[in-house]
Amino acid sequence: MSGQELAGILLAIYFPQLFDLNEQRILYPSAMTHPLFGHPQFPGMQLPPFKGTLAVAEALGYLQWHATVSWRSESGEQHDAPMPFVGDLLLFLVDGRGPYCLNWSIKKSAEDFSRPGPADLPIRNPERAQAKAIARHAIEVGYYNDPEIRTVSLAGDSLDPQMISNLLQCFSWQARKSFVSETLERKALTVLQSSANHSSDTPTEIARHFLLRHRLWPEIFNSLMYSLIWSRQLRVDLFQPILRDRPLVSESRDVLSVHGNLFGREG
Repeated sequence: MSGQELAGILLAIYFPQLFDLNEQRILYPSAMTHPLFGHPQFPGMQLPPFKGTLAVAEALGYLQWHATVSWRSESGEQHDAPMPFVGDLLLFLVDGRGPYCLNWSIKKSAEDFSRPGPADLPIRNPERAQAKAIARHAIEVGYYNDPEIRTVSLAGDSLDPQMISNLLQCFSWQARKSFVSETLERKALTVLQSSANHSSDTPTEIARHFLLRHRLWPEIFNSLMYSLIWSRQLRVDLFQPILRDRPLVSESRDVLSVHGNLFGREG
């Protein structure tokens, strides 16, 4: 996946109300059931279906831009068939009103949503390529509008790179979390949050204390610290570097408040 897609995935899975995530989901040319249809956690929901990209393209006047695939039969006759588009991320979330989906279409910059393909590839007819790119995005938005799924156009350069680096570091470390007693975990959380709020102690110094006092190895302490940050129990500033040889900085801006508009049912 691209760097901006990885950034989008990290931000999505950091959101506590996310319960499933599809990457590279097919946009079907013909009618299809809602992504939540038949979900075992939410039986009996009345959900509007997809009409299909062909119906959307025709309604928008973009049928000429719909992707097709051609082949020849044994008799030599050529046949054409609609080729499915592929989306970026489909998020499955739940709020007080129940479950819902969001379609995240991800590009490097906002301008790329009206640009054709990678910028380093030669283009013979720029005007035609741009018109096709605009039509492609409009078809995707219309496709998800039918089952009442909002499309979010997410530009990778709108996400703070330091924030994404911290999320990646936290996610990687928390995946290695070893068992630690609840009592010891609470002690670590208290000391670390106190350090972030008004102490000059670094995580390395705190880890040394837990090694000497509780026989907790530094690697286990590190995975514990990052898992506490990932689970939003330890609130530190994710827009600044998280370094083990520097004191933690208390949270001044919540990532999910800054980017809350990306997760709403309505824009």
